[in-house]
Amino acid sequence: MERCLKDFATKCLTKFSKQTLSIMMFSMSRTNKRICTNKKRQKSFLNLIDCAHEQLPLFSNILRNMTTDFHALPLVKKQNLRIPLACCSYYKWKNIGINKLIKICPTNTGAHDEIENLLSGYTNDLLSVACEESDKCDGIIGKIPEWKRPLRWQNFILPLIELYESIDDNVLAQQSSSSSST
Repeated sequence: MERCLKDFATKCLTKFSKQTLSIMMFSMSRTNKRICTNKKRQKSFLNLIDCAHEQLPLFSNILRNMTTDFHALPLVKKQNLRIPLACCSYYKWKNIGINKLIKICPTNTGAHDEIENLLSGYTNDLLSVACEESDKCDGIIGKIPEWKRPLRWQNFILPLIELYESIDDNVLAQQSSSSSST
């Protein structure tokens, strides 16, 4: 998958989007490496899988819903809302997933911690720069348009990159400077 994403980036993305994809790929590789090389993380990961394996379709649907939101975000006319909406969508679906896991495995705190570690590990390097979980989401989350077409991508990675591609550089620069000053 990593080679495919690198080839796609080289052929199809702007410099900024390539950097964004590189950050995400680095986060994913680092998180997977930590699971593979750390016995405690391996045990936590297997504990999570043992707890939730029968409900994988449920978690797949949650990821698909977030991916659908990310497909729709470039349709939002106000470009300065696209990244905040991506953040709100991410936090919405992340919280739904964690809450479902807590209901499925109420006493398995190790699984609760591991799902948080996985989600943060895969996305935190990128989203922590652009996002902060806030109560502002309640006022804007309804602005994500409904996506009625087939999904171009089956995961959220490339729709998120395309979201960045859909925003003018000056809007991105304004959002970067405002998020780094808060």
